[in-house]
Amino acid sequence: MEKYLNNYLIYTMLYEQIHGVLFVFCEERIDFINEEITGYVYDPFVPEQWRKCVLPFPGAIFRRVELSQKTLKGLREIMGESFFNAQYFDKWQFWKWLSPYEELKEHLAETTNKVTLVNVDTFIEKYNGVYLKLKDGSRGKGIYYIEKVDGQYVIMKNYQNDITKLTEEQMVHFLTKHSLYLLQQPIRLHTYEGRKVDYRVMLQKNETGHWQCTGIIARFGNTNAISSNFKANGFALEGTSALKTQFGYDELTAFKKYQEIIRICTDMACKVDEIAGAYADLGIDVGIDEYDKIWVIEMNKRPDHDFPLIIKDRKMYYLVKSNPILYAKYLAMGGRTSSFIY
Repeated sequence: MEKYLNNYLIYTMLYEQIHGVLFVFCEERIDFINEEITGYVYDPFVPEQWRKCVLPFPGAIFRRVELSQKTLKGLREIMGESFFNAQYFDKWQFWKWLSPYEELKEHLAETTNKVTLVNVDTFIEKYNGVYLKLKDGSRGKGIYYIEKVDGQYVIMKNYQNDITKLTEEQMVHFLTKHSLYLLQQPIRLHTYEGRKVDYRVMLQKNETGHWQCTGIIARFGNTNAISSNFKANGFALEGTSALKTQFGYDELTAFKKYQEIIRICTDMACKVDEIAGAYADLGIDVGIDEYDKIWVIEMNKRPDHDFPLIIKDRKMYYLVKSNPILYAKYLAMGGRTSSFIY
């Protein structure tokens, strides 16, 4: 872990405001029997700025890495809700948790984990197409778009120009190789100059204990892609500027749409909090369709904190890095996960 300690210095920006101990550690050095952890405490008075030591379990833990189920269980038992962003979940769990709530379901793409020819046909009949997605895929990887033309299934894979046509028998064989995927309703996103566009909403809690929107960044995707992942020959803009660029909104209309996006995302974050435990740092991907309706595409539990740098917004970057630390202090000082403000 010593090799990567400099990567964590950005999280110490507000050390003077914390008035406490900032500590980084890895799974292998957690001692559940003696309830202590070996790791590195931030110390600005030593040349390396990190000092190795053994400490008791802290007042709050922010999860940023994969953990074994045994470690997760142990930390939850000891820390309770002071262990935040603890549970990761996939696209299927997200749908199962939120789809029972009509006011949330209307902003979610219909999803099933039963990858069968019957369900493919049902989705195609209902939505004129269907997505085949990995349950825990990211960055547009492993996405297929399927249509039916003249009795054959037409399959397009993201970032590839090839189009595959399959008979019904071949399609059944294809689906058996993708049985652990999901089928999902395609959202007809409003495009800009042929580019798919989605919005990354950075929703975080800070020292107030409330959900706040740290910022929104829009990704304008590759003109040939079936998702909006901008890194494939696309570009990005700040949320309000993107809304005005994509839709031609005036300032007031863009502001209202921006606030509507935040409200929907916050409602969903609160429900996930309620169902699955404490969260304080989410990257929520949102799309807007051809009828100006807002759709929540995905909720990222370990979002990329460097996202604001793609639009060269250093202030947003510093906020994204520091808010989880301020929330950790809030918990460590006896705060409780609580209601939200927009």
